[in-house]
Amino acid sequence: MDTATDTTQPTALAGNLRARRLQLRLSQHLLSVRVSSAGQPLHATEVSRYENGASTPGVHRLAAIAEVLLCTVDDLLASPFTLEPPPGF
Repeated sequence: MDTATDTTQPTALAGNLRARRLQLRLSQHLLSVRVSSAGQPLHATEVSRYENGASTPGVHRLAAIAEVLLCTVDDLLASPFTLEPPPGF
């Protein structure tokens, strides 16, 4: 289950999620479709909320997001974000 954060400051996760999504040239909608196809229903508005720091994905959904983004959960939680684009991007 997703939880609301108690701060308006974006978290490392928020910035890293957005950075990785953009590295892979994915829209919020396409990311949500791919995560949903992996078995974790996700709407594009939820991706926006995660990227703005308005909410945080649950553990299972975060793992599915990381899989779609070709990285690990640790990569998404790292501060600062240092993950390079995969070869071919």
